[in-house]
Amino acid sequence: MNYYDLSRILKRFSFDEKINICHKYSRQIMSLNGINNLDLLSKKVLPWELETFLLLSIKANEWDSKSFFEKDNYFRKIIQTIRDFQHPKLSKYEGNLDYINHYVIVTGLTQFEIQHPYQYKLYRYWNIFSFVTEKINIPEIFFKKFGCDYREFAKLGYFLWVLLSPEIKNSEEIIISVIKKYPVAFQQLVITRADYIKQLERYTNSPDDYISCSRLSYLFPFILEGQKVYLPLPHLLIDSVTSSLYSRLTDKDNDLRSDIGKPALENYLYEIINDSHTFSEVYREMEYFALHNNHENSSDILTRVEDDYIFFEVKSITPQRNVRILDENSIIDNINKMSKGCCQLYKQFLNKFPKFYNPFNKSEKISKDNLWGVLVVLNESNVSREKIYSKAAEELRIQQGSEEYNWLCGHISITDVSTIERYCFVSESLLPAIKRRNNRDHYYDYGFNEKLKKNRITNKKIPMLLRELQED
Repeated sequence: MNYYDLSRILKRFSFDEKINICHKYSRQIMSLNGINNLDLLSKKVLPWELETFLLLSIKANEWDSKSFFEKDNYFRKIIQTIRDFQHPKLSKYEGNLDYINHYVIVTGLTQFEIQHPYQYKLYRYWNIFSFVTEKINIPEIFFKKFGCDYREFAKLGYFLWVLLSPEIKNSEEIIISVIKKYPVAFQQLVITRADYIKQLERYTNSPDDYISCSRLSYLFPFILEGQKVYLPLPHLLIDSVTSSLYSRLTDKDNDLRSDIGKPALENYLYEIINDSHTFSEVYREMEYFALHNNHENSSDILTRVEDDYIFFEVKSITPQRNVRILDENSIIDNINKMSKGCCQLYKQFLNKFPKFYNPFNKSEKISKDNLWGVLVVLNESNVSREKIYSKAAEELRIQQGSEEYNWLCGHISITDVSTIERYCFVSESLLPAIKRRNNRDHYYDYGFNEKLKKNRITNKKIPMLLRELQED
């Protein structure tokens, strides 16, 4: 079976049949605790394979109404064909390091994000969409955009996730009753099949890109065809009411994304870092006067762990849509943004801290060996760390391979919000993971991927939120 034949093959099956088999296998990778872990997923149809199958199915207008055969063997052959397909843009890099760099982008954006704990995502976006200051009122902006407050979306997503998890026996009537309870949020999550196809074609017209391109089902999990509403991929429910709502709220409005993203995200990270009780001291961004009385700002979050100092620079960076389909200009743009953040952290340590400001209750001389910077982005793009550091070194006029370059790579880390959550929500110290990167073999590692010693959530606000969502 050839990947390019799938569009023709899928025209033989009814829309109901294609959607129902998606729904069936999507539910199999769900659980009350979230998406199945990697060990369990390896034995099942993977999320990205189902998502690609759905894109092909929606585009394939039916001329017959066949059903998938006993034990879904034919469906599994189609999935295997999708699994074996390699994007032509990847093929041209075979045999060199760029193949690995681009493969990690595709793999990361289609497989890693979906596995983040849904409880953490709900808590993150509950905080972001509740953020209010004198300058900005996100709940007001949110209501104006979607016609209801975020609570309605969070409750709808949470209840449906629980009801559709395999551990729970439910009836169609119960699910319909939940949907009817939150009608405004539900309508915002529905798209017609015709509109789905139109928007998909704005992303790409090439089936090659279906393997990794942006999936509309993350934005609109429900599809209206005829008089019937379908939920083909319930494993995307939580994404549709968290990160995807954020994308829709700020779509094509960079000013709004900047106004919302940085202050709300910075405030959120400060709170979870402070609530983790794994730092000796934690401070928000502070103002100070530098040379010639110039007014400047510190890094966004300043922390100390005994003799070590960890500064966090927060950016509401998310991968551009075309990064997913390996557009080189988009990848370069992402590299430039990330390198700029690394430069900011480096400059804080080079000639600003502790010379012009020092909020910490520790007066001993601070060694450069005890200074650590973490660039935290909203969503990981998985672009090459080596290219980011090389670009930063170029901007800073640091010679690659020099002692100063090694310090930059070993002391300035890059990660995303979900990684900080993973440590803070179980009160596990980030410092050992940060220090582990200060080794030539780990300079270009992605994030902090150590297995945690702790697994019990210690942040009391998360179970409080889940109880609130469960209330009628």
